[in-house]
Amino acid sequence: GDDTLTDDEFSDRLRDNLHPGDKILLSSSGVDLLTDKADELMRAGNTFVSREKSKIWKKALMAKLISLDYNMSALKSELSENGCDMNIITLKNWVFEDSSIGPQDDHNLDIIAKACNDDNLKSNLNEVKKSIKIVRSFHQKAAFAIKRDFIDNLSSIFHDQSYEEISERDMLSVSLEEYGEIIIIRIMDIEQDPIN
Repeated sequence: GDDTLTDDEFSDRLRDNLHPGDKILLSSSGVDLLTDKADELMRAGNTFVSREKSKIWKKALMAKLISLDYNMSALKSELSENGCDMNIITLKNWVFEDSSIGPQDDHNLDIIAKACNDDNLKSNLNEVKKSIKIVRSFHQKAAFAIKRDFIDNLSSIFHDQSYEEISERDMLSVSLEEYGEIIIIRIMDIEQDPIN
């Protein structure tokens, strides 16, 4: 049989589209592979300034949270009163998670600028929106580049094993020069209850 790995066997999916039996790729190096690769690509394309501009909205949220004595519920209420209604988990991710690039609906940035009354965000709002789109596109390019590198390296790493032997395993650890140790884990079960 044909033991070569194809692009179809590696796809980018949102968490909601993962199912038991699927495999996920994790980095044990402690670095964010995607962000690092995206930054590398942005630097090469002279668009790295977009990374900092894309964070202005987060800084406005943090400043507002500090002015509210770190009361996350009060911040949520102020945003909700202005038309940006989200659950508390989403808001915490927006404020504290580096991986959060920007709200899915960029109209929420208008509301954040108004609710936070942040001059930097208000005066740079269109640049922030544009920068978030640029950063997202570079994250997608980075994901594709990492996937390509990974697929290209798999055949050399597992040259003595067939695809069937590799795919049957529930967990697999490989070391790649550029990315460090990568772990592939088969999803056994997924809790169906949504997080509120």
